Amino acid sequence: MKKTLYYGFVLLAFLQVSCDPCANNKCENGGDCANGRCYCPLGYEGKSCETEWSARFVKGFASVTGCNKTYSVDIQRIDNQTIKIYNLGGFTNQSSCLREQTAVKGKLISSTYFKIDETFCTGYHLQGDGTFNVTTKKMTLNYHCDFPSGNEDCALVFDY
Repeated sequence: MKKTLYYGFVLLAFLQVSCDPCANNKCENGGDCANGRCYCPLGYEGKSCETEWSARFVKGFASVTGCNKTYSVDIQRIDNQTIKIYNLGGFTNQSSCLREQTAVKGKLISSTYFKIDETFCTGYHLQGDGTFNVTTKKMTLNYHCDFPSGNEDCALVFDY
């Protein structure tokens, strides 16, 4: 009787372990597994939360066209929730601002939305937001910029 009871417990323990959908799913970067799926913390994505959201944008975007002008934009990673966007609005080309002076930060608010609120150069203030669609692989940036000679509202779409 004791042996049968022992084997019954061993079998029950084996069945519980083998039925756990998260047993073989290792979530990275603080992700939590539920029902076999990883739920990633803000700033990470992927099947196992292995990718920082900013990784998809870290490249140069040449010949961005928007608001009746064409210019290049460069995006760099600061950390898992922040990107730095150089020359957004093409202001390096229009003013005495140097490239580094036109950099603005995009701060992740949710998994598909970030905000920008920066003062740069002298007298330039840019506010805006960005969204990205993982299905279409497009990032949309909307901004308003006040600068010494006026202001500008613009919407830009980037393929990534």
